[in-house]
Amino acid sequence: MIEARPHRHQTVVERTVQTLQGSLERWRAVDGARAFSLLQTAVFTAFLVILATAVLRQRWDGLSVSAAAVFLLIALSSELLPVRLAEGNGEITLTPIIVAGVVALFGPGYAVIVAFLAASLGSLIHKRLLDGERELTASFWQYLLYNSCCIGCHAGAGALVYQALGGPRLIDVNLSTFPLSHFLIPLLISTLFALGLDLALFSIGSAVVESAEEPRVSFEMVWMRAKVTWLRSLAGLIPNYLMFTPFAFVLAYLYVWRGLGFWGVLPILVPFFSVRHALNVLMASVKTYRQTTTTLAMLMQKYHPYTRGHLKRVADLSLRLARELRLPAASQQWIWEAGLLHDIGKVGVSEQILDKQGKLTDDEWTVIKAHPVKSAEILSQLEFLDPLVPWVRHHHERVDGRGYPDGLTEREIPIEAAIIAVADAFDAMTGSRNSSEGRTRRQCDACEWKPQTGADMPEECPECGATLIRSYRKPMSVEEGIHQLRSGVGTQFSPRVVRAFVRMMAREEAAAGG
Repeated sequence: MIEARPHRHQTVVERTVQTLQGSLERWRAVDGARAFSLLQTAVFTAFLVILATAVLRQRWDGLSVSAAAVFLLIALSSELLPVRLAEGNGEITLTPIIVAGVVALFGPGYAVIVAFLAASLGSLIHKRLLDGERELTASFWQYLLYNSCCIGCHAGAGALVYQALGGPRLIDVNLSTFPLSHFLIPLLISTLFALGLDLALFSIGSAVVESAEEPRVSFEMVWMRAKVTWLRSLAGLIPNYLMFTPFAFVLAYLYVWRGLGFWGVLPILVPFFSVRHALNVLMASVKTYRQTTTTLAMLMQKYHPYTRGHLKRVADLSLRLARELRLPAASQQWIWEAGLLHDIGKVGVSEQILDKQGKLTDDEWTVIKAHPVKSAEILSQLEFLDPLVPWVRHHHERVDGRGYPDGLTEREIPIEAAIIAVADAFDAMTGSRNSSEGRTRRQCDACEWKPQTGADMPEECPECGATLIRSYRKPMSVEEGIHQLRSGVGTQFSPRVVRAFVRMMAREEAAAGG
């Protein structure tokens, strides 16, 4: 019997591992649209479980309809005054803080219902009145249900944590004799938990939506994109967001203090929604930082029209390669901007030198080789772009040490610089190919101008003049470009990066053909 138990235990472990491996394999085979559908189902199921648990654990005695209406209106006003994130169409609200006050006052079931109704009504009012939409599509109802369930999930989860930590309903206690720490500590912990879950659901949801058109989606892909979303849009917001947690305590305390009810809550709402303005200011400043990179790229395009489209294609290729190589989220956060700005130092270089058909003189070659250093110097003047300065400086280094400006070898070259080098070289060689990201080009890469339906995309954009071909170079096919990259492995290009590039292009071409 003593020997049989380890054997039985090992069998259970092996079966568990096999089950998990099978689940992961099925997940890896899921396409982007199916992944989002699975996420919606998971969130909806989690919401039903949390709602049922919260309602069963709710004491309904002593509650009033007027109290529910008051806090529902407060939460609804928060939903109608969102803070728009610096990137994308994402928004966050302060509803979780208000709901935390409802948790402490009335209990978990009340809190989940208030959160769900506020989110649902907020979306409807916003769509109908603020956006002026008269016909609500199926996709809108799908979004409304998903968003409301997410808010209900983190509200209910936070409420259950508060209750599990022994937090009481404040409408049942006498504040003059009740120790504040008995509800303050559970309230703060549960509020932080709810906020963390809220931001996690937002990051994961954004990552899955971003992967909606991918032919294959893995857990690692979603997790990495969620971390990038966190770094780019949310990380800087966290300290300011957490500043609001004491409001949950004050909101709940003033409601029951001396029986003031709504009149006790009213004074705290003014500074609550005033401080929200600080979040908007923060997001506006972050958005300004991001727009600066676009402005710099437009400056480069003004001096050298060929770079219109080329810069964006290099940026897109660099980001996709970084994802293929599963670089850390901190690298993926900035590599698109690095690809967009890698040649900003060419602003002062004559077009006659850049497009010269014959051999460059020593002086002309010296001018060309100086552009990575100038690019790095320009970007180093903007503190928020510091992470990408070495990537831009070294994107013309070679793994054999014969590159410029510093003659670095493979181990010394940042992987991000090696990625930009491959992306830049490939697009320079195949720049006139009528495809982008493995698909037929349907619009200008620079200004997004589109030809008439059914018409081919011209080599030169009639709107902005962007072209895919340099005057001195006959463009290669995709296959020829890949062959050239392979020929440069171990001398000019990083073997690791080229392998990833070939793998990525093959998969994208297969997906486009399918």
